[in-house]
Amino acid sequence: MITGSHNPPEYNGFKIMIAGETLSGDRIQELYQRIQAQNFS
Repeated sequence: MITGSHNPPEYNGFKIMIAGETLSGDRIQELYQRIQAQNFS
């Protein structure tokens, strides 16, 4: 989900969900590392 509104830019962004669970913290960092390593399996 991409969010946006009339609020300042720091309140806009992406929300990533897998199987109904929002990724944040360590989980979002793990996803970033997999993308960097091109590990898409």
